[in-house]
Amino acid sequence: MEFFYYIFFYTLIFFWGSIPYSIIVSKAKGVNLLEFGSKNAGATNVYRALGLRYAILVFLLDFLKGYIACLSGYFFFHQNIYVIIAATLAILGHTFSPFLKFKGGKGAATGLGVLLFIQPIFLIAAALTAAMIIASTRYVSLATISSSILVIILSCLPYFSTPLPYQVFLTFIAGYIIIKHKANIARLLHGKENKV
Repeated sequence: MEFFYYIFFYTLIFFWGSIPYSIIVSKAKGVNLLEFGSKNAGATNVYRALGLRYAILVFLLDFLKGYIACLSGYFFFHQNIYVIIAATLAILGHTFSPFLKFKGGKGAATGLGVLLFIQPIFLIAAALTAAMIIASTRYVSLATISSSILVIILSCLPYFSTPLPYQVFLTFIAGYIIIKHKANIARLLHGKENKV
């Protein structure tokens, strides 16, 4: 019985993570986000299509996917491993949404929600880094990649009292987000990346 309880809980977390808020919001405003701008189902493309207000809304909703997944995993099971599983499924749901034929966003906002729960100081450092890079270059992708690299570095340092399972998990998740930006990296290298 307990096994089915776990399956039910984590299935809910995956589908919670897979809700495509960017598509829902943009369609409500008469825009097909998958045919606009970068064609990515993320807050940055919502900004290009609908402006800052709706981009912030989508960002916060995607952010909450990660935070609530972690909070729920800890509340129900009280162990780091269950938090990690919940966070992983929320991010995978966001990036491989069954509502979008297993496509989706790139996991950055949801990953930041995970950071808020696991290590808030990393979130602050990542957010400040991203803000400075966006302000100076207007490349959101570069800001996301740089912040992810910073999280990997911080996760490897012994100064923050982060439990080892979380250190390993954050390193893998940040690396995963970087990999999801491989097309952006190619465009950055060729000077063809979109700015905001």
